[in-house]
Order: sequence, then structure tokens, then C-alpha cells
Amino acid sequence: MKLYTTKPMNILKYSLIIFSAIILIGITGLFTFGFNYSYQLKNYYEISAIYFEESEYDSKVASIKEQLSSYEITDSYFETSSNGFYNILNVKFTKKNFDKVDELKEKIYLSIYVDDTYPINDSYVTISKVTSTTANSFKWIALATVISMCAIIFVLAFIFVKTKGATVVMLSYIFSLLTSLSIVLFTRLPLTIASASSVFVVSIFTSIISLLLILYVREKMKESKENSSSYLIMSNFIVENFKKILISVCTLILIFILLMFTFDINLITISSQIIISLIVSVLDLIFISIPIYAHFMGETKK
Repeated sequence: MKLYTTKPMNILKYSLIIFSAIILIGITGLFTFGFNYSYQLKNYYEISAIYFEESEYDSKVASIKEQLSSYEITDSYFETSSNGFYNILNVKFTKKNFDKVDELKEKIYLSIYVDDTYPINDSYVTISKVTSTTANSFKWIALATVISMCAIIFVLAFIFVKTKGATVVMLSYIFSLLTSLSIVLFTRLPLTIASASSVFVVSIFTSIISLLLILYVREKMKESKENSSSYLIMSNFIVENFKKILISVCTLILIFILLMFTFDINLITISSQIIISLIVSVLDLIFISIPIYAHFMGETKK
């Protein structure tokens, strides 16, 4: 704690090295093996299977999973819906150069309709290939959104804290977003539209907190009769409220961990990436934003 309150330049130097290394490796990984996109962002196959009793759901899912595993298909997502007359089990899976659709359809049909409960009807199971153009459009939309949000954040922050403060706010957003996405890329967590959006939103909140912290410091400096430095006010605020910050962040993380125990694949994906973003954002605020602001204010030279 003493090092944090007295050596901002040392803190900033090592923090920048670590964060920049993660981002650099992430950018390298992006151009080599890329994100582990979910089925939403690439071409996929969709299986639709009809069943009448809700109690049959688990057995149908187990049968389909068994057939998919025989073709080494592990990237699959299960959903169910109803039209009022019967239930529909929708299964989305991805597999490059998969040319055994008819064979898989027949095996699934035989495995889930093995008794006389259902009459022979070929339309009970269908498999179709969905060609997605979302991935390419998503990349460009995401890039445009990130760049435009940088400009918006800078302009809005500039109104309140001028150039140096606005630059810090924008950098807190950039470091939080890029570092979080780099870790998602390393861990091979599936990237969905919803999970990417959640990381984006957490990064925006990080910039807002950074702005509020700068405003808080400026107000305290006006009230202080002594010649206090902005870094000293910020670092003391963090040290004095460290337990509260830790409890708040841990509580949020615990909530998202509990959501993961719903075993819903979408909630697991979103929750895990929000947890990563929360941890990165806190570290970004403490070890990047505050020391950078002190550096911009010329306090690291004293």
C-alpha cells in the first residue's frame, strides 16, 4: 500500500507493461487463430425435432448428444419451444466441412423415436444449414462502435475535465475493453453478440467511474487548504475504501458465479466474460487510470 501511495510512476510503468503485453498478445492471437465465435457468428447446422410430452426432453437431448458425439461434434446448443400442439427441440451445432447430414438425420430419428408412440414421419426431424453473414458484419459494426465510442467518451469527458482528464477517461475505456477481450481470446470462451456487448458495457462503466473519480479529486482539491496532489487524494481514497471496493466487486462476481450454476450455456458465457471484465476494470482504474492522471498532471516528476 505504501508503494502505491508514494511511487505512482513505478506502478504505472509495470502496469502498462503487463496490460500492453496482454493486449499485444491478444492482437497477435486475433490474426492467427481468432476468437472462438459461437454459432451466432459463423455458419452452423440446425436440427429440429418434434416431441409431445415435456417429460421426454431429457431423453431426447441425451439421444441427440450421443449421436453428435459419434461425429466428434461438441460445439452444440440446445433450445426448446412450443407452438401449442407440440414441443420443438432446436439444436444448433458447428462443424467444418460436414457432409453427413442425411446420415446424421437418420441416426437421430431412429434414436429418439424408437417406440410406437410416434408414427413414422420423416418431417419429425429436420437438419438445415444456416449460412451466417453476421460474423463479418459484426466485426465491422463492433470496430465502428468501439472507435465512435472512444470519440464520444472523449468529447463528453472533455466538457467536464478538459483534455488531460478526458484522455485518461478514454484510455481507461480502451485498456479495459482490449484487455478483457484479449483474455476472452486466450481462454477460448465462446464469443457471442450478448457476451461481447456485456464486455463493451462494463468498459463504458469503467470510463464513467474514471470520470467520476477525477471529478471527485478536483472537488477535494478545491476544498483542501493544503497543496495536496491529485494522486495523493486518489490513492488515499482507494486505500481507505479498499475493503468496501473489494466487497462490492466480490459480491458482483458471486452473483454472476451463481448465475453460471443455472447451467444455461448463454448465461455461463455472458457471466464468465462479465467476471473477467469486472476484474480487469478494477485493476485498470487502480493501476492505470489513477497513475496516468497523476503523470499528466506532472505529479510523477515531484
